Amino acid sequence: MASIRGPREGGLFGTIPGRVKNIIFITSINTLAVGYFTIVLTAYLPQIGVGSEVVGLVVGAEGIALIVAGIPLGLLSDRRGRKWILILSACAFAPVLFIVAFTRSTDFLILAGTIGGIAEGGFLSTFNAIIADLTPPKSRDKTFSLSFVASTVSLGIGSSIPFAFPYLEGVLSTASVEIHRDALILMGFVAMSSPICLWAVLRSYDEGSRIGSNFSSKGGLKDLLKFSGTNSIIGLGAGFIIPLIATWFYLKFGVGDTYTGPLLALSNITIGLAAAFSPLMSRKFGIVRAIAINQGLSTVFMASLAFVGDPIVAATL
Repeated sequence: MASIRGPREGGLFGTIPGRVKNIIFITSINTLAVGYFTIVLTAYLPQIGVGSEVVGLVVGAEGIALIVAGIPLGLLSDRRGRKWILILSACAFAPVLFIVAFTRSTDFLILAGTIGGIAEGGFLSTFNAIIADLTPPKSRDKTFSLSFVASTVSLGIGSSIPFAFPYLEGVLSTASVEIHRDALILMGFVAMSSPICLWAVLRSYDEGSRIGSNFSSKGGLKDLLKFSGTNSIIGLGAGFIIPLIATWFYLKFGVGDTYTGPLLALSNITIGLAAAFSPLMSRKFGIVRAIAINQGLSTVFMASLAFVGDPIVAATL
């Protein structure tokens, strides 16, 4: 009967189809693992002797792989279908965690970053398109808001995991390096469940009628390129700075992952909770103006970090 009546009304996210909610929460499993991987890479590895230049190389390799892989994977998904590219991308996150768990070799760390970038490129080129296909137009604002809330909150939870490690080290009488390694292995197995669950949810998803469609509107393509170009410039700056915030805290203030992890978690969770109200803001100011207001304010706060000499003030910003 629920399928006849359609999505149930009521609540902030009440009109979002159940299958779409399932996809969003399943992919958040990988985001949780990525949050922990990122804090290990950028905050913990420098603490145990991995140079910041190596961390920068890994982050750079991830970013380049994302860009290089994202475009062809997006084109391939339009021609061959998005479902399997999304599932295969989800499969790639677990090996990244296992590599970092068992080696400190620069070559293997760069390989892990490259695999992670390719996986992220495949994910980004398919995930939003699939949930848009499965969501009625009137519910898409709420759907993308829920997706953003779920991803940022799960990313924050993943990055906050090291906060519990000093306690676990005392209780289990084990070293920090072993706790970090075991957590990476555990997160790897957790990430392995994501593609299995995605396959179960998407196995009846038929995208045959959408494959091979072309973007036929000239004006629409022009607007899309303008928006994508501007957003890419913003993403270039954010992609360079944000992943290395934890490394910067360690190098400048000597603050390790036990504290930067929860700090970034609080930041991500705050972002996620605030994003729940983005549909209200877009209705009040318009979508483009709302984007400009938020991007402008975030850029001011981010740029101000370079001039701060106190860790408490930096954490507040």
